[in-house]
Amino acid sequence: MNPSVSYGVVIPTYNRAARVQRAIESVLDQTRPAQQVVVVDDGSTDDTTAALARFAGAIEYVRQPNGGSASARNRGIRALTTDYVVFLDSDDSFRPTRLERLDRAIQADPDAAMFYSDADLVDGAGNVVGEQTCPDMHGDGYREMLRYDYMLTSGIAVRRSCFDEVGLFNESLAGCEDWDMWIRLTRRFRIHHIPEKLTAITFRLPDARQTVPIPWVRGIEQVIEGNLAADPDLPAAFRRRIRGWMHYWRGKVWLMNGHPESANREFFRSLRQHPGNARAWVFLILLSARRSVRATRLTRLLPSRVQEWLG
Repeated sequence: MNPSVSYGVVIPTYNRAARVQRAIESVLDQTRPAQQVVVVDDGSTDDTTAALARFAGAIEYVRQPNGGSASARNRGIRALTTDYVVFLDSDDSFRPTRLERLDRAIQADPDAAMFYSDADLVDGAGNVVGEQTCPDMHGDGYREMLRYDYMLTSGIAVRRSCFDEVGLFNESLAGCEDWDMWIRLTRRFRIHHIPEKLTAITFRLPDARQTVPIPWVRGIEQVIEGNLAADPDLPAAFRRRIRGWMHYWRGKVWLMNGHPESANREFFRSLRQHPGNARAWVFLILLSARRSVRATRLTRLLPSRVQEWLG
């Protein structure tokens, strides 16, 4: 253990009284203790306050009016005095050696400022149903992060001083504020991948009853266009490619929420910007067959490796 490095865990929560307790327990059970654990209750209307009373003295509990995940994470970051900020969503949990392995990675790569790891995917009962392996992007992961968010929030730790340079999470974004933050961080700082499943991420299938995902669709565009504008040195060809991916992800959001016509338009826009986007071509072919079989069901008929490749 490196006693000269301190860790603070930020856990934002909203109406997850039962699950947030499991998240907190996973932090308190670490083989390498955290120096601070800040739980930010973002205006919960359930019994979260009462449920967390048993952790008094072990955590710092902050309650605020509902402001969204960006606001809650920012409140947690401001409360920390540690060297590193470690993120954990309230429906996820750490494996016991999460901070111990982070400690080793920091000692092995002291120039890195952002560390990310892989995860098990678990159901609501905690049973492992899959895994999420992140790409190995040691050093510079900026351009790939512009293409897609390849990190898992509950697997990320960031040197706290980095936020003095890039700022906090953008609370004005309609969605994807975590992706925006990772882009800003990877643009300026060295990253380090820990190729181990150190977090359990709660996995849920998309809810077919979900409403039109306007915030997410808008958020994707805000994140990409905002960060492209902030980096005028990016080549024009690369900008077109990234805009092609932007429309691809917007199409995926529309499709997974049951809006194939809107998805179809986005995939066409993707190909106008980036004709070589094979994934967009695949979805256009699937959508052309939707009269006989729903496109969202067609994707489930594809081999698992193809489904993973499609994102």
